[in-house]
Amino acid sequence: MNRQAANRQDAKAPRANGGGERAPRKTAIDVGRPRASELRHYERVVEHAFHSAHEPATAHAWATRVGAANMRVARLGRRVAGGFLWYPMGQWFGGRRVPMWGVAAVGTLPEHRSKGVASAMMRAAMEEASREGVALSCLYPATQPVYRRVGFEQAGTFQSWSLATEEIAARERGLEIREAGRRDERTIRAIAGEFARRSNGTLDRPDALWERIFRPIKGDSFAYLAGDEGYVVYCKEPSGQHYDLVLRDWAALTPAAGRRLLTFFADHRSLADHVRFAAGPTSPLLMLDREQAAKPVRALRWMLRIVDVKAALEARGYGAGVAAEAHLDVRDDVLPSNAGRWTLEVSGGRARVRKGGRGTVTIDVRGLAALFSGFMSPRELVATGYVDGHCDALDAMFAGPHPWMAEIF
Repeated sequence: MNRQAANRQDAKAPRANGGGERAPRKTAIDVGRPRASELRHYERVVEHAFHSAHEPATAHAWATRVGAANMRVARLGRRVAGGFLWYPMGQWFGGRRVPMWGVAAVGTLPEHRSKGVASAMMRAAMEEASREGVALSCLYPATQPVYRRVGFEQAGTFQSWSLATEEIAARERGLEIREAGRRDERTIRAIAGEFARRSNGTLDRPDALWERIFRPIKGDSFAYLAGDEGYVVYCKEPSGQHYDLVLRDWAALTPAAGRRLLTFFADHRSLADHVRFAAGPTSPLLMLDREQAAKPVRALRWMLRIVDVKAALEARGYGAGVAAEAHLDVRDDVLPSNAGRWTLEVSGGRARVRKGGRGTVTIDVRGLAALFSGFMSPRELVATGYVDGHCDALDAMFAGPHPWMAEIF
């Protein structure tokens, strides 16, 4: 059969859909900043995907607070099919702030789901973050597979607790406690920064997240300082005939501040039934009271992505007494710039990272995220398949407090 005859024969052949008709052309997915005319369409995405969190009446106010510059939309042809937003901020690891872009409000309109929109958005997000030189990206997953496909893995926890006010034993009033106003917000943010620096995974919040704490779109906030060593920002939520104190944020830098806050909560016991708050597993609010009265209510795991291996490892802090070297062979099937052999040298609390080395430990970038945060040890990661080989130096390098976060963004 000559080429012309073969072409004619091919033209008569049934298409892949088996119906003798042309297969529908797959529409390309374009991801980028929203045009002014598309902002309302992204608000509709938020309304559909997160109705319980963002009612239609508040979606516009919320989007305005975040800012259009931090929004991205996915287009199928000329239609907005989905979107997400960035929170440019920092995250504390080893006592040092690491630049991080938080991913939030990822959603796809119902009529466009199962078309690869979410995967396209997340791949585009990671490529953009990489071009911008961002070290990390972090998010809370509604479903894990789409995020694992682009290199995210579980790397820390959000844990909320409930403490009955009548069970609080603390009665310490040494520190003055006073209501805080706008002029005190700088002091509160400074206390929060020092408190966050002592943990792994805690945020250096952007203004949009601080606004959510101080001035929520719905409801009121009350703020109090415990000397210059602690603070609490809370709201009241109905609970039967009484109410609960729901802490939007809090911090205690000293034992006196922690006990003073506990006493402050106990002083509400005539009408407030419980205090509800987020805290890490060794939080002062859990450790300083006489009994283990606080009960866990909700637990989530957030996910982390190492966007730039060199930048992330060099920005993080390490134990001042650690002097060690590790040779990594990183696997990254989304961001090629991360893939390959790296030599990690740690000394004096800082790291130096360079290309090359022996590659004695093979590690997937997803496993590197869990190791980087201190969420999992190298030995634990071997069992997940993310690590092949073991280096004792990695245990020492990434040892530290359990990574946690005080809010869901």
